[in-house]
Amino acid sequence: MSRRADRLFRLVRQLQIHGRRTASDLAAAEEVSVRTVYRDLEALSASGVPVQGTPGEGYRLSPGWKMPALRFDIEEIEALMLGLSISAAWGDAELARSARAARDRILEALPQALARGARGLALHVPDFHIEPATRRWLGPLRRALRERRGLCLDYADAEGRCSSRRVDPLGLFFWGDRWTLVAWCHLRGDFRHFRVDRIATLESGEGQPEWPPGRRLEDYLQRVRDC
Repeated sequence: MSRRADRLFRLVRQLQIHGRRTASDLAAAEEVSVRTVYRDLEALSASGVPVQGTPGEGYRLSPGWKMPALRFDIEEIEALMLGLSISAAWGDAELARSARAARDRILEALPQALARGARGLALHVPDFHIEPATRRWLGPLRRALRERRGLCLDYADAEGRCSSRRVDPLGLFFWGDRWTLVAWCHLRGDFRHFRVDRIATLESGEGQPEWPPGRRLEDYLQRVRDC
């Protein structure tokens, strides 16, 4: 995001925190000229932020108005935009649509001048090199995780050996270039990782109220931490 967009965020937050600030106060806090503050306040007003100025008293926001989008700061906006870009590029079709819709909703909630800065982020996630198998089963796997449904799958290991597995899905993990499913494998009687792009077929069973103790995601994570 640009320096100006960053500064616009901070100006709004100053007015929210302090209630009323003079242009000199704002300029001193941002280490810019008073003229720059005047231009920034005009840009905020043009973008829909209700900045009210009173000669001799300073500036304030209209009573009751709050910064949209939970008052996200620059680092938070960058994290959100990057995370949504990853979801759009590496997720299944439904997740990608939801990520793009969430991104548009966040941008719409921001004042125009700030949204321009968010759109101008130099953080990109290319989606043209991703093999279809990487995300083929993400939709069914996400639903199985939400509904706690057991799975039957045909799977090929790194050497191409195929096997049929009955598993209890516990979590999806993204490693930067692939997804893996962590699950309790009934064939092995233990936790196992399954690369999503090596799953050949997938069928889901009935939903479960809970997985048995010792076979839950928190048990797997504790084992990893103890290693």
